[in-house]
Amino acid sequence: MTTKIMKLKLIKAIDLEEYLCEYKNIFDKNVLIFEQELLYTGDLFYLEYLILKTYYSDKTININGNVDISWNQIVRLSFQFGHVDGNFDCSTNYLTSLNGCPKSIKGNFKCTDNKIRTLKYLPKEIGGELDLFNNKIKSLKGC
Repeated sequence: MTTKIMKLKLIKAIDLEEYLCEYKNIFDKNVLIFEQELLYTGDLFYLEYLILKTYYSDKTININGNVDISWNQIVRLSFQFGHVDGNFDCSTNYLTSLNGCPKSIKGNFKCTDNKIRTLKYLPKEIGGELDLFNNKIKSLKGC
């Protein structure tokens, strides 16, 4: 009978701030800053969201691409989105408010499976479909 021995490789724990700092150099190649606004060109996912939250939360963020920050346990948006040229998906988080959502979205706005209570801060312009299924909205007041 043969016994197999497995060797475990130790994985170095990485410091999130150190990782974000390293990735920020790549991220910044797709960024233009105009006083209080920032334009990011490319699709934005949770890693890019964390960079914006950490380094640029005082700016209004415009995205030339899509935003997908779904499934990340976000309780509130940490900065103000301005305009998104593609789709915006913040589904399956713990958002209770649309505060911080873009002012306008050229594509679809999907914010399903959150805890949104009011339509205050709903984007003024949505070029595609609006999906707010499975939230706690009790009134259309504010839209």
